[in-house]
Amino acid sequence: MEKALIDTDIWLDIMRGAYPVVQARANAYWTVYGTYTLSVITVAEVVRGLVRRQRADLLAQWRADASRLEILPVDYAVGELAGELYARLDLAGFPIGRLDPLIAATALRYGLVLVSANERHYQRVIEVGYPLQLVNWREETGE
Repeated sequence: MEKALIDTDIWLDIMRGAYPVVQARANAYWTVYGTYTLSVITVAEVVRGLVRRQRADLLAQWRADASRLEILPVDYAVGELAGELYARLDLAGFPIGRLDPLIAATALRYGLVLVSANERHYQRVIEVGYPLQLVNWREETGE
């Protein structure tokens, strides 16, 4: 099992216990690495969702648990690569929003497999020539 960056959708699956197959893979991953690796973008998305839902209880729990996670920043190298991705995707007619290129760039910058169920968006990153490794933990045949 390769070290991975967990995308927001899969992170929410883990938090909610939504899919047994995701839970099994998440547990196996934790056993190997002792943490999960997230982008600071996922942090922003999780906090935004909890604040919008007015779930102060879950926000407090998130904050307490976050210290056990590896949170990767958006540094200059990630920002530059994300800008390149935005442009190449737009030029190819494959825009995927503003946050997914930042997450893809983070995975690429740190040489991590990206774990996401949002394969359609991230497949476009591969189609414009970037060596993004993508795994969907929701699939039975995945890693």
